[in-house]
Parts: sequence; structure tokens; C-alpha cells
Amino acid sequence: MKKTMKLSAALLIPAMMLSLSACGGKTAQPETTAPAGAAPKTETSADSASAASTTAAPDTTAAAQDETAWPERAVSIIVGANPGGGQDASARLYAKYLSKYTGQAFTVTNISGGSGSIASSQAKDSKPDGYTILMSHEALENNKASGTVDFDYTSFDIGGIALTSKSQALITNGKKFKTMDEMIEYAKANPGSIIAGTEWGGSSHQNLLSVEQCLGIDLDIVDGGAVGERTAAMAGGHMDLQVASIGNVADYIKTGEFTALIMFNDSVIDTYSEYPCSTDYGIDYVYDKFYGLFFPKGTDPAILAKCHGLLEQMAADPEFIAEAQALELVPGIIEDEETYLDNTLAHLIEYNKKYVIE
Repeated sequence: MKKTMKLSAALLIPAMMLSLSACGGKTAQPETTAPAGAAPKTETSADSASAASTTAAPDTTAAAQDETAWPERAVSIIVGANPGGGQDASARLYAKYLSKYTGQAFTVTNISGGSGSIASSQAKDSKPDGYTILMSHEALENNKASGTVDFDYTSFDIGGIALTSKSQALITNGKKFKTMDEMIEYAKANPGSIIAGTEWGGSSHQNLLSVEQCLGIDLDIVDGGAVGERTAAMAGGHMDLQVASIGNVADYIKTGEFTALIMFNDSVIDTYSEYPCSTDYGIDYVYDKFYGLFFPKGTDPAILAKCHGLLEQMAADPEFIAEAQALELVPGIIEDEETYLDNTLAHLIEYNKKYVIE
């Protein structure tokens, strides 16, 4: 059985989705098919911002939006993570601009635990009056795919998806190795000696399992908590690897203290052209993350229409675009949301079958 551990507080304080392909060597180039809404291959961040499918979203005309006075008071955006990570940053960006456009407060409520399942359960069971919204990413789908919960996005009404990310990477602090080839060589010479941190049970955990299986190496995968806690542990030298968005560790990347070994993409993104793709090494778990808003089932369609309209306004706002890109996020509306989310779930189900968390 794989060795696992929970990093102690003393250590922590110092300091989706493409088609499956067989694992192989570095020269393997798996054939992949992007899910609906994913950005095209070999692209710039600006190109990514405009990538979306063409199926019409719910009616977001001015007439439909005018059917409701929502919001008339403060709105709570629930996010299933602690402050400081990619989910939290995305939720706060949504909250800032929704408040700007409506004149009402949109406040972020952080409810961590269960890889986001505690937050999503609470949001799902909230009153469908438009004043509780879930901001979630692929965890909403992955928790269903892994059997953690018995619901997915279909248990919600979709408020819209205006942010995606292709910056998920395998990050190291460079203390034992500085490149992917050096990491592989070190891992094979020292089995089980590389401490790789994750939030147990989440998609980043499966990312690490895919790295192990596809490369034929043995990592010491540990539960290091949320990305902020893992980053502190890495900075303190208590952890060697983690899977995270580059935006979450941007300051460390800029100073050279951390570096990305691979990007979990199947093709080079101009912004990250200095880093190899995961598929260059035959690693088939590829990230195309989304950050979307989800309302409790039964929410007034006029509220949903207004929310969609506000997100369209947001995605065209130069200030929002600049702030999103500064966080390594891609601003732009995913229009065919149901197809996009269905494809995401299908791929996550396959990954969960292949990379079983024990």
C-alpha cells in the first residue's frame, strides 16, 4: 500500500479535460480531443479568451434581465476552499465585478473540506432565491465521478462560466531537481523519496497518480492541505512537488524559488512556452479548468438570465480581463455550458477509473 501521511502544522507553518491515452515514454504524443469550450491548440492567452462553443446560452437580453430586480440585498458566493488559492481568487474576482455592476454586495464565504463537497452540498440545499451562489471548478464534477457525492452540476441551475485556466502545472522548489528529466532520474534512483503534496481526494491528487503511473515512478504523496498550505511547506523545504496553477505561486515563480516542470496541457501555450507539456512525457491527465457560478435548483429563470447577462458584461470589461489575466486566468464566456460540463464529467469518470485513490 502506498505510504501516505498528513503534514503536521509545525511543518506547514514554517515556511479539465482531454481524452485518455495510454501512458508511455517521453516521445509519446497521445491523440486528444478537447472538451466543448476548451481553447484551441497552440494559442495565446488572448486567443483563449475568445474560445467558446456556439450553442446559445439562456436568454440574456435586456428584456429578460429586466424581469427581476435581483439583487436587492447582499449575495453570498460560497467557495469550497480556504482563502488564497485559485478558487478563492476566482470567486473574489466574480464578487468584485458583480458588486460593481449591481451596486449590491457579493461576499465570498469560504467552506473548506471534502475537496469542495461540503461547500457544494450546502449551496445545493440552500433556498433558491438567488442570494446563495456556489463558485466551483472541476471539483463539482470530480466529486461525483469519484463517488464522494451523488450529485453534479445537474443538481444546480447554471449561472454562467466566465473564467477558465490552462495554467495547471507540476511545481517544484528546485532543491532536489530543476527539470522534468532530472525529477524522473531522481525518482528512479530514490524511489519514494520525493514528497509530493496534494489535497487528498481531489483532482490534483489524481494528477500525481497519473505522473506516477505514466512515468513508472514512486512518489511519497501526502495530504498537504490547500494550495496555500502546500506552498508554505514547499517554501520551507518540507515538500518537493505539488500540482497548482502557476497563478497561485506566481511570486515564487518570478523569483526563481519555484519552477514548473510540466504544464498539464496537450499543446504549447505561448504564455508558458518555456515549459514542456505533460503529454510530451506520455502523461494523459490534462487540465482545462473552469470556474463557474451555480445556483440552487429552482432559481427564478429571470435571475439566471440576469446573471448570464452580467457575466457577459464582465467578460467584455477591459479591467476584468486585465485582472483575470494577471491571475493566469482566461476570461471569456463558455456558451454551451451543459455540453462542456458533460464532457468534463465524462473525462473525469474515466480518470477516476484509471487513477484510483486509495
